[in-house]
Amino acid sequence: MSLFALFLGSSFLAPPGFHYRVLEMRTLPLEFQTLIIKHLDARDIVHLQQACKGFNDLIKGNAEVWRACLKRLCHVEGLFWSSFNGLSTDVEYKNACTGIWRFKKRYRKCESSGGDMSHRSESRHLPVRAYGDLAEEGDAEADEAEEEVIYGDPHIKNPHPGIKGIYLVPGGRFLVTADNTWLLVWDLGPPGKKDAPAVWMQHRLDCIGSIKFLDVHIAENTALRIVLQEDFYGEVPPYIDPSQLSVNDDNTTLTTFHCLEVCLPENGDYAIKMQGRLYVARTDDDEIKAVQCGHTVALEVSADVILLWDTQGWTFSFWKLPEDSTFYMQQGYLFAITGEGVQVIDLTHSPRNLVTNQPVDLRSLSPASAPLFHSYEWPTELEDIVEVILPKSIPACGSVEYELQVGLEPKAYKTHRFSHDFNPQAPSSSTARSLGTPKSAGAGADLSEDPWIRFECGDGDWGYICEASPDISNISMTLQGNSGLLAHSEYSDPVSIMTPENESTIIQEVNVCPFSGRVVFLWDRRLLEDAMLEIVDYL
Repeated sequence: MSLFALFLGSSFLAPPGFHYRVLEMRTLPLEFQTLIIKHLDARDIVHLQQACKGFNDLIKGNAEVWRACLKRLCHVEGLFWSSFNGLSTDVEYKNACTGIWRFKKRYRKCESSGGDMSHRSESRHLPVRAYGDLAEEGDAEADEAEEEVIYGDPHIKNPHPGIKGIYLVPGGRFLVTADNTWLLVWDLGPPGKKDAPAVWMQHRLDCIGSIKFLDVHIAENTALRIVLQEDFYGEVPPYIDPSQLSVNDDNTTLTTFHCLEVCLPENGDYAIKMQGRLYVARTDDDEIKAVQCGHTVALEVSADVILLWDTQGWTFSFWKLPEDSTFYMQQGYLFAITGEGVQVIDLTHSPRNLVTNQPVDLRSLSPASAPLFHSYEWPTELEDIVEVILPKSIPACGSVEYELQVGLEPKAYKTHRFSHDFNPQAPSSSTARSLGTPKSAGAGADLSEDPWIRFECGDGDWGYICEASPDISNISMTLQGNSGLLAHSEYSDPVSIMTPENESTIIQEVNVCPFSGRVVFLWDRRLLEDAMLEIVDYL
């Protein structure tokens, strides 16, 4: 319950008494009224404006009230305050505070009418040669045609075809991109602004292998810790002495993990810092997964086998996890989600090996069994778990909500939601609590849309980006929750938000910031064998 609701008592929920309590609040000195209002959320402030002309006069034009509201929103929802640097008026702050409402309202309108959210949206691309000599060879020239036709399909000229990965910073203003040469931080403008994107910071990578974003960890809503993966096939990177490692067999892959910190503090002291590199030789070609907690990176380098890398202490250890598990880290513990429940593994006091300038040769190492600290069984019986959907960012402490998709039959599943609030001092008091089944998937129907990316949507609500099957070119979105505009009981089809420029182009990656109404798409243009970045504003 908000501070406003506590002040107004139960009458906040009962209109007859509401105005009486508002009148009581009006008897306080103006400085006390302003102090109370600064601690309210946006919904309460709007209700207060509607309830009394005196309060409306006090709030209207008061930038400090809305600035304090936005500060609170950033703290509660994990947004970067630096995303809103440059705002100054009450209208700008209020629009930033109410962006999530307007985004949900537009979704609900399209959902109820069968509309398409891409209508009335505005699309932008990164500018041609926006950063001079930083542009890669092959980038489009400014005087070239804006579009070309390949095998009958139109393609927009791509100014930056080499982008390998993207990350939209919470708040929606800053976008991180990586290609083989540069890690760039772009300024897309504050929410509501649609100026041409500009490079804000850059860090030279000079990668020669195949690279991609592996994981991004948020540190105190002021910095990002980014792990990049660079693979080398049949060659040795220039910073490794080849005489120290045998890579004569075709089955060996050399992988470098780059850890960088992007600092975006409130005071404007922005910087990109290299935290370290780890070189690994392995024979598995499994897709590597990674999670972070503080300065520790857990890398699943093979099925159910993790390499634990301390980027601050320059050490590593090698562990075997429970079979068929999905994992995350929090408070220095690793949580392995299995078909039976959750196993908590304490790796804080595990023996470590020193990281050197030479690769960690996993071909000659055997993983140790992970030390079990505690375990929890599921509170409800589950069938075969086909997928675990974790939040994009795990909080440093507190409750973690996630979803388990349980297979029923081909192309059908049932989703179960759980939360886990772990207390290391009293592990037996911590349980995996069932949150029920989302309304859209509770019946286990044969869904035509496959949830792909999950994102938080404020007030405990959440959303999915979905791709339709078999028409994977249509990108849709669905929002779920029980608060405000999203509280409804019947399942509704996802709302279409974007289609690519032609049938040969499919989606590669999507980042969403519902608080700013901004979505960034990275398209895989198969005919041209490049990636096109598109920025879309829905507000």
